[in-house]
Amino acid sequence: NNNTIYHNDFIDNNIQADDANVNNTWDNGYPSGGNYWSDYNGTDSDGDGIGDTPYSIPDGKNMDRYPLMYPWNPNPPRPLIVYVDDDFNSSTPGWDYNHFNYIQEAINGVIEGGIVYVLNGTYFESIIVNKTISLIGEDRSSTIIDSGGSGDVVNITANGVGIEGFTITHSGSWPHSAVKIYHANNVIIFNLNVHLNNGEGVNLYFSNNSIIYNCNISDNVFGIHLPCSPNTVIDRCIITNCESGINVSSGSNYTKITNCSVSNNSYFGIFLAYAEGFIVTDCEIRNNDIGIAIWPCNFSIIKNCYVSDNEYGIYIPSSEGIGWEEYSYNNTIYLNNFINNTYNAYSTNSLNTWNSPSEITYIYNNSIYTNYLGNYWSDYNGTDNDGDGIGDTPYLIPDDNNDLYPLMLTFENYTISNQPPVANFTFTPMEPIVNETVAFNASTSYDIDGTIVNYTWFFSNDSIGYGIITMHIFTESGTYNVTLQVTDDKGGKSSITKLITIASISDNIPPHTTLLIGDSARGN
Repeated sequence: NNNTIYHNDFIDNNIQADDANVNNTWDNGYPSGGNYWSDYNGTDSDGDGIGDTPYSIPDGKNMDRYPLMYPWNPNPPRPLIVYVDDDFNSSTPGWDYNHFNYIQEAINGVIEGGIVYVLNGTYFESIIVNKTISLIGEDRSSTIIDSGGSGDVVNITANGVGIEGFTITHSGSWPHSAVKIYHANNVIIFNLNVHLNNGEGVNLYFSNNSIIYNCNISDNVFGIHLPCSPNTVIDRCIITNCESGINVSSGSNYTKITNCSVSNNSYFGIFLAYAEGFIVTDCEIRNNDIGIAIWPCNFSIIKNCYVSDNEYGIYIPSSEGIGWEEYSYNNTIYLNNFINNTYNAYSTNSLNTWNSPSEITYIYNNSIYTNYLGNYWSDYNGTDNDGDGIGDTPYLIPDDNNDLYPLMLTFENYTISNQPPVANFTFTPMEPIVNETVAFNASTSYDIDGTIVNYTWFFSNDSIGYGIITMHIFTESGTYNVTLQVTDDKGGKSSITKLITIASISDNIPPHTTLLIGDSARGN
């Protein structure tokens, strides 16, 4: 009698324990717990690692009130999902295991590939995300991370991280940032408010294939700064009241900026420098000192943008150094509106094309035409004698090639035959396991002449998802097809299929020491 038995593993014994007509204690109370029983079939609804119902000891009335869900280990398996609330404390079930009151402690505690879910509140801390996780705030207006004016607020150093649903504020001065992504690839930044930071808003440094989507960024030094970070997508962001809105430079090739509003920034709206292959489409760029600046850049496209009320609408200078001079060339700029800028365009010693790269069939004033199409310039004074919507004389751009096909009206007045969208997607985590939430993101899909209005996802188990970002859980290990179909605003469709491999959860449980006890355990 009166023995206390806890923190043992009873695994696959014919009789796990026999405790007839005696009075022993089979646990150490909550939250310490009892023992692990391989034949226990209870559930763990709150995820604290302890079963919801007791384990009954055979041949007696005793029970383990707090059976362990996993074999005992002083360092138990890290949870897949953890929760953070500034109101949690040591009396909270799951405290210091899967319930925390600091975000950094939750990040430290969650398993690689897991989810940290942060409830509304203000969290005064600077955090480092050094493992592949999804960091999700309950509501971006009321889930706030505030570093108090020092350091980086969020510093991401791991591949495949996703962060969404926060207000990020009060970083330290430059070179610190609200969100810094440092040597980390395939990061998704979604649905954030980034404002009132003393340094940069979002900074990607030597980071590839990342997405910044649906973020409001204001009152920082740089809104978004991308040095040496190619294949980045910036989509549906609002950047305002910064010194510079979006700065992309130094080898950040093939960056795509689309559906963004960039306004009221002291210097540059969008600054592109020392890289190639940019795509800037469907953006509103207004009331900056310089709307779009292209500092030696090549093979880029600027299309369907509304550029107004800046000192310079578009500014393309050459760059001079000691014994050398660099130029911008082979950039294509067409179907944009340049309206009421003090200088609609400035370009020097550069070789760019100010009209479509090929002839386009379009409808203008209910008639069909085929021709090259340039840009609309609010200060163009030419005529259109044949009524095709294209000026009879070029629009003169100082010291550069001219717009040979200036539009008589804004580009919205020209109906162009639809080009289908391009489907593409990424997913995180990159190496998911059974019953883990996988985030699928279609932000890298695009439509060069319109807008994608529908994203439909098809999974191998016949389930369907919708939206630019969707979540899916695979309940069995294996390799699955995932298909994304996108539809644009004119009915054009395209699709892409990728394979995803789901590992079994046992592959991710760390090693532990197990106590094996004969055929039975007997106490007297």
